[in-house]
Amino acid sequence: MPFLTPEDLNTHMYAEVVSDITRGDDSIVQKAMNAAVAEASLYLTRFDTVALFGDETSSPRAIDVLLERIVKDITVWNIIRLGNPSVDYNAAKTAWESAIATLEKLKTGELQPSNWPYKESATSNLPHGDAIYWASNPKRDNYF
Repeated sequence: MPFLTPEDLNTHMYAEVVSDITRGDDSIVQKAMNAAVAEASLYLTRFDTVALFGDETSSPRAIDVLLERIVKDITVWNIIRLGNPSVDYNAAKTAWESAIATLEKLKTGELQPSNWPYKESATSNLPHGDAIYWASNPKRDNYF
């Protein structure tokens, strides 16, 4: 089950408006939703994005209305870039800017959602042993 379906956008845009913009092509809506999930994932590197968004083989395990709203705002912005009949462009831009600002705060740790799973710490990239190495350039002996 995907994170969002085209029917989920009904809270942000009327289906008729989406159909007018995309000319009835549901693949455009799906691409806009996939791009929104990918953009949100770039900011959420601290969190387990597979649990938040799901992947090809699994459904999302942590459903959160804040994350859905953020991804919907980004999706609407991606859709109205094609055209915006009957859409308040400034309201959509403000919602998109607010979504990006919220993602920035999530990225820096300023916001801490209580039910979002964090990514497991990777131990494979840690250095092994207790050896330390440092070096410097050879001392210069300038003569003028």
